[in-house]
Amino acid sequence: MARLNQWLIDRRLKENTIIIYMNDNGGTGGVNVYNAGMRGKKGEVYEGGHRAVCFFRWPAGKLGTGRTITAATQVQDLLPTFIDLLKFKSPVPTKPFDGVSLVPLLKQKGALKDRMFVVQYGGSSHPEKYFSCVAWNQWRLVGNNELYNIRSDPAQQHNIAKEHPEKLQQMLAVYNKWWDANEKEMDQFVPIVIGAPQQSSVVLTADFWANGDYVNTQWKVAQVQGPPAGGTWHIKVEQEGWYKAELSRWPFHLNQALNTAGITQAVGGTPLRTGKSLPVEEGCLSVNERTPVTAVKKNAQATLIEMTVKLSAKDNTLRAWFRDGKGKDLCGSYYLRLTPITDESLLQSRKNNTCYLELQTGLESISIIN
Repeated sequence: MARLNQWLIDRRLKENTIIIYMNDNGGTGGVNVYNAGMRGKKGEVYEGGHRAVCFFRWPAGKLGTGRTITAATQVQDLLPTFIDLLKFKSPVPTKPFDGVSLVPLLKQKGALKDRMFVVQYGGSSHPEKYFSCVAWNQWRLVGNNELYNIRSDPAQQHNIAKEHPEKLQQMLAVYNKWWDANEKEMDQFVPIVIGAPQQSSVVLTADFWANGDYVNTQWKVAQVQGPPAGGTWHIKVEQEGWYKAELSRWPFHLNQALNTAGITQAVGGTPLRTGKSLPVEEGCLSVNERTPVTAVKKNAQATLIEMTVKLSAKDNTLRAWFRDGKGKDLCGSYYLRLTPITDESLLQSRKNNTCYLELQTGLESISIIN
């Protein structure tokens, strides 16, 4: 943070730059971290499992002097806050925002309207009813039968549901209404948009694999976790056409060879868990669970395997993974970069100067580049 602050000062950007500092919601697996005396840890529905810090700084934004705001707020409040704070023209959403603007609090123009909001845990593959918290000012409904007043009991040691049955029923009614409104969409994956004019290349990561197969930490990637044939990405293609697909085990900026065990330390010098080397020889790509096509890596030190794919403008699924020289599935392609090919001469050159195979798969035709 000090380096970032100095960078802004050196470029005379500090006064009119909005800085928002937030933290992850605690450690998993019993990590012993400071948690301000709150009950629970990540993965649990008590305050210690979902409450996070949020610092705003905007010197030129007339936010007043430094102070602590104690109102119950949620991350979904940030988007409407930015729209309001920066006077953006708000699109007309088909549904109202889940959050509200925090500008009245930030600029000391009054309190927020009284409201309750739901903190729902998603689980590994499907949300579970009442694996949740409902926040309402100082009140917290945990599950469907625990009620806490965190103003007088910040450690959530005393369940006062029996003393305040009317509060419990009010909050439970809000939760049940929320659940009924959202339950029918809980198994519908929100696809990642591909081919939008606002972003030429999109990187899909294993964190977005569906059905509980996701791999979301550095050490899980390094230690080759997840299905050997990769997980499923749900994508929505806005622009039909040809795309360059690049498959990699590692974040692209690392330029790590596919067969290596990965890096041993982070940018700041923090040691990283040891990875596994793999005899990667081929990359595989499947569209909508059809027969995969394969491409071999260009050389022993290749950092990625490249293919060309034609995608239809619709919702699709993708899987990408690696095999050894004998055709054995090794691990998923934890990183997949898709870039539209808009230059027809470039596309023709790729076809003319490389080994080219086209496979008709319904509405999709897939080619591979060796």
